Amino acid sequence: MKKLNFYIPITFLALTTIIFLYGIFFYKHSPNIHTEFPLVSPSKDFLLGTDDLGIDVFSQLSSGYFYSMSIGVFTACIAGILGVFTGCIGGYFEGRVEDVVDFFISTFMSIPQLPILILIGAFFKPSVFNLVIVISLFSFAPIARVIKGNVKNIKNKPYIMLSKAYGGSDLYIIKNHILKKIYPLASISTIKVIGKAIIQESSLAFLGLADPTSKTWGLMINRCISFKGIYFTEFWKWWLLPPVILLSFTILALAMVNKSLEWKFLKGEKNEDNRNKKFAS
Repeated sequence: MKKLNFYIPITFLALTTIIFLYGIFFYKHSPNIHTEFPLVSPSKDFLLGTDDLGIDVFSQLSSGYFYSMSIGVFTACIAGILGVFTGCIGGYFEGRVEDVVDFFISTFMSIPQLPILILIGAFFKPSVFNLVIVISLFSFAPIARVIKGNVKNIKNKPYIMLSKAYGGSDLYIIKNHILKKIYPLASISTIKVIGKAIIQESSLAFLGLADPTSKTWGLMINRCISFKGIYFTEFWKWWLLPPVILLSFTILALAMVNKSLEWKFLKGEKNEDNRNKKFAS
């Protein structure tokens, strides 16, 4: 059952990526070109119909998928690097260094993220760069807190103390011993940020604070709901449902992958502890 919880979402994400790669590179309609057929129902010419401007819905979904995933991946990478670096520094070194790291972690975790993102989206020019940087700054703190606690536990292990006794520098110990141990945990924490970043980007787009020229799922939902009388027609079936369903299932799939990896990591930690107990006895 645990394996199914991993392979099912991975298969969904892989198939979704392949389908939308077709939509980007081989599909005959562009997400930026208006056609002469607004609000057309799904057909052979328009797989998921068109919106009120005559733009193909499937091509918009394809573009929105890679837009959201790219923001999620880039944000996760930046947040992961910042979180691992800050967590290692705060967990390995004590005294004032640890106090400063704790202050930054507590500060960024206590600030409400969505209101800050809304303010930035309202007063600054909407751009992918600004969005990635801001979400990364608000996403690294939970990673840093988890890594910091793990590093504090690892640094007191016998082999770390032995490495110090033989003259190993702090940089050597962190690079060759600690980073290898925290890599699985750091990966799990980083993957969790992808879904979070996609939700936040879609929320801003839905509120109309994202780049209006971008083709995102949140913006598609916003434009569809803003269409007068949308629920009194059948247009919502091919215009609103696809982005809502894809956004929900993509976030769910990422959460399931993260949960499966977390379970696998905890199982490995438990097995290692059992081996250490047997060796000690």
